[in-house]
Amino acid sequence: MKTRLFVLSLAAACLAYGAAAQTFPTRPLRVVVPWPVAGGPDIGTRAMIPAFEKQLGQTVIVENRPGANSITGTRSVAAAAPDGYTLLSGNTAFSLNPAAKLQLPYDSLNDFVPVGEIGRGTGYIVFVAPSSGITSVPELITSCKKRDCFYGSAGIGNATHLAAAVFSAKTNTPMKHIPYPGVADSMHALLRGEVTVAFVTPAAGTGKALNGELRAIAFTGDTPLKELPEVPLLKEYVQGFRLSGAWLGLFAPAGTPKSVVETINAALRRAGKNTDVEEQLSRLGYIPSDRSPEEFADFVRNDIADWAAAFKVAGVEAQ
Repeated sequence: MKTRLFVLSLAAACLAYGAAAQTFPTRPLRVVVPWPVAGGPDIGTRAMIPAFEKQLGQTVIVENRPGANSITGTRSVAAAAPDGYTLLSGNTAFSLNPAAKLQLPYDSLNDFVPVGEIGRGTGYIVFVAPSSGITSVPELITSCKKRDCFYGSAGIGNATHLAAAVFSAKTNTPMKHIPYPGVADSMHALLRGEVTVAFVTPAAGTGKALNGELRAIAFTGDTPLKELPEVPLLKEYVQGFRLSGAWLGLFAPAGTPKSVVETINAALRRAGKNTDVEEQLSRLGYIPSDRSPEEFADFVRNDIADWAAAFKVAGVEAQ
């Protein structure tokens, strides 16, 4: 009798769990962007939200929680309930922080479930301060070898930091680093002449280049940026230089039910096939992605290992 009651109870629990999974989501979701408003990760996330909401049938609220090179917002999601209603919009920093061997208040691989990728970036735009008078990569190298040269980034250990550090190492060009809270802040520093150069994501920088606010002298991708075809590739000047590892994706707290993760992933992938979303992401420098949760998880593990190797080459250490 006891065995029969146990089996019936277990069956009832499974049915209840299945019903809950089938009805997810029943209330609004929250997506935490661990970067300031108007930066590349924020713009890319918001470009996807309307179509994502339509596919889920629920409102999706975007909450910006910047700080500590994305660590502040990321930590808040790690501590959230594993029910699928709180998600992290992670980007390359999600891999960079553990690759830099920082002492993190969470475990990037074990405290999160990779849900799905919004898009992959194509590279970084190399901007110089308009007041610098620099118009090309050779002029940048010459200028920095003659006088103090500062480069801005979106934070210590950020991809924009590492990109400039690799450039400095490969060209034997002395450059001093000034970190800022986000990409938008580093671009404002360029406009004010506080720094000479900055490597910026297309999502944040393309508009500044098109309206003439900032001067783009190179692009780090394999092929020219569609919106800025006249900007030369950095690899034309620096042999072996190529950084196109930027990406943007959703993560859930560890323990989130697999069925919920799959529901969110399916909605995200359908949203990514929306023509308007594809066009917006393309303008922001992202290539649409269609990875499953398992494929995205494999990518993240490999990405952390790849960036760890890049840190070693650039000689950049956690600070």
